[in-house]
Amino acid sequence: MTSPRSALEATSAFYQASPGIRLFRLALGASQRVWPQLAVRAACRLFLTPLPPKWLHRGKAWDASWRIESWPFEKAGLTLYSQPTAPHGPVALLVHGWGGHAGQMLALAEALADQGLRPVILEMPGHGRSAGSESTLPQFTRAIEYVTARLRQQGHSLRVLVAHSLGATASAYVASRGLPVERLAT
Repeated sequence: MTSPRSALEATSAFYQASPGIRLFRLALGASQRVWPQLAVRAACRLFLTPLPPKWLHRGKAWDASWRIESWPFEKAGLTLYSQPTAPHGPVALLVHGWGGHAGQMLALAEALADQGLRPVILEMPGHGRSAGSESTLPQFTRAIEYVTARLRQQGHSLRVLVAHSLGATASAYVASRGLPVERLAT
């Protein structure tokens, strides 16, 4: 196990080692002095943009048994992947984490389908195939609320909500506000 001092040194070395990072720090510092509003916008854009870039995951092919839907959401979009093996069965909603994509939840979704649940994988704005380039924790929570409301409106009951990382944080928050879900797995 590393000590906090060595972890801090490793983090500092990572952000100082690259010439690109040094150039970015210099440019951000200079713009802060010359045009502070531009520096704030650039820093926010960098902080709110999920990495790795979502275009890395767009080309992945999904099995023909999966239905892929794009739903408009706020100024971006959501992508839902569902396997209609049990079209009227209870739903298992799966949510990835920050910088993730739906494919990371695929094996778990298939295991849940084998148990008679209808898996629905939610891909957040700015991730995977979903429209948008930025995302935030509040947006994750609103997306989960929106998707579960639409699923209930379509007559589906939410049996389980499975989430990872930032998706887990958003799911726990939504559940604490009264989301009608039988089980939460984070």
